[in-house]
Amino acid sequence: MENVPEIEARDLPADSDVHEEQVEKKKPIPPVIGIVVEGAGLESFVALGFMQELAKEGIQPKKILGVGWGCWIALSWALESSSNQAEWQSFKWSTWKFLGLEKSFISRITGSKASYEDFANEMKVWLPKGEFNEYALDVDCPSLSLAKGRAELQSSQQLGVYRALWNQLQIPLFNLPNPETKNIMSLSGLAAQAVAMDEYDNFSTARGSSEKIDFWIHLQSSPSDLLSGDDAWLSAAFLRAEVARESWYRTRQGRWVMKMPLYREVSVNEKRALDFSERRALLLKGRDLGRRWIEGNWYQNNLAPAFTTPDK
Repeated sequence: MENVPEIEARDLPADSDVHEEQVEKKKPIPPVIGIVVEGAGLESFVALGFMQELAKEGIQPKKILGVGWGCWIALSWALESSSNQAEWQSFKWSTWKFLGLEKSFISRITGSKASYEDFANEMKVWLPKGEFNEYALDVDCPSLSLAKGRAELQSSQQLGVYRALWNQLQIPLFNLPNPETKNIMSLSGLAAQAVAMDEYDNFSTARGSSEKIDFWIHLQSSPSDLLSGDDAWLSAAFLRAEVARESWYRTRQGRWVMKMPLYREVSVNEKRALDFSERRALLLKGRDLGRRWIEGNWYQNNLAPAFTTPDK
């Protein structure tokens, strides 16, 4: 883990005769932002709330990645690249029927209960844009590829939106094979758990932009009450040490990565998560976490000067 970075202002004119008070200080150049949304269930609404607070500060990503349920949140945001639209879009999810889940998100998937065809037909109503290049913001839902005999993250854009989202929500690595998943050669990117630093470099090019991502904000959400009860078979996948605050890393190509744990103080009951009030509570929790981070010393000393507009 690297030291926490600082954003440097542009150099002042190298004229020794110009006094400092006569020089108009230029604001720092804002970094090109990419966001990763990671989560296994609807607790990813916490990440959506956090992103909404970033948007209020003028922080708009050039690219957004989503794995697991984070794919749904990423697609909801990227559809129109709008905070309000993302909230409205993400709340469209109202049933587990088309995933074949009788009790909760992490109940065992059986081929007789759901099919990709049923899922895709429903998604055509919920998400009318079925190709990634139709979205206002560059978005991807990376899969964990096993085709080459080794596990690595790869783009899912070539699969189309519906198939990519279906793969992300199956998490077949932690389930028994069924007719719909046994031939899938790419698994949900959530199965990768810790993303290797080089993976951020691989996804740093944003569609339609000459700039590359140089600062990734990785929003991590993990269910807090799935580690016991009937769903204990999934425990090992999401067992994590509690992290008190964000952590900083540097990729091989020099990009900064900030991993922000959003599962602190968040209690999720997936069996009730489809209730509007439950999802709304998660969204508000994310806003609270985002606001607290924005009011913190590092943001105020670094990103705030770069993104503050004259009317603020």
